[in-house]
Amino acid sequence: IKNMKNIILQHWTGGLGPLELASKENIEKYALQCNAEYQLIEGNQFRSWLSPPCQKLIMLDERFDQYEDVCMVDMDMFVVKNIKNNIFDVPGVGLNSATQKTLFASMLEHKKYKKYMYKDGPFWGGAIWKFTNAQRKQLRKFIVDDEMKIFTQNYVDEGIIHRLASQAGLKQIDIPEEWCWGNCFPGYEKAKMIHIRHKFKFEGPKVPKFEVFTQLKQEGIF
Repeated sequence: IKNMKNIILQHWTGGLGPLELASKENIEKYALQCNAEYQLIEGNQFRSWLSPPCQKLIMLDERFDQYEDVCMVDMDMFVVKNIKNNIFDVPGVGLNSATQKTLFASMLEHKKYKKYMYKDGPFWGGAIWKFTNAQRKQLRKFIVDDEMKIFTQNYVDEGIIHRLASQAGLKQIDIPEEWCWGNCFPGYEKAKMIHIRHKFKFEGPKVPKFEVFTQLKQEGIF
């Protein structure tokens, strides 16, 4: 359908802290720039008995069928300053960097999970998902509540989406890493969207994410 709008979603269960509020402001402003709508979904609206990360699957809900592309972004994600690119012009579903490849390999070997896994199926990290209208409708057909339960504590949204996408026949088309760059890796100043981690450097000690965000803001990244 021509002229369908796109939408960027974020999800959060519980009270919004300073980091989440800053991310909401940043992403909402970016949605406007992309001529897309924005919505923050709060609480366990997908399946109340699944853990909060799994609630991001609300993006598959029929309420969003009026949109062409739906993009779900975590609440520790930030678009860099002066970005000109539109995420909806970027091909791909999600991130599949070295971290995701390692995680996927461990899931394939895991006694509890391997029977739910597809060795040749697509796998993406959960910090950013982007699905077309047709992909979302296809994924929705394969939702089985009992199969999602297994992922609620471990591997969460990533495990569920892997299973649905494998059954739906989705191809492993990845969003470029610059759209979900962990700040603890070198080169973040060239990224388009930064995923705030608990560390300034990969080998470094853990620090609060808001501290990392504040530092990057002072550096003029946001």
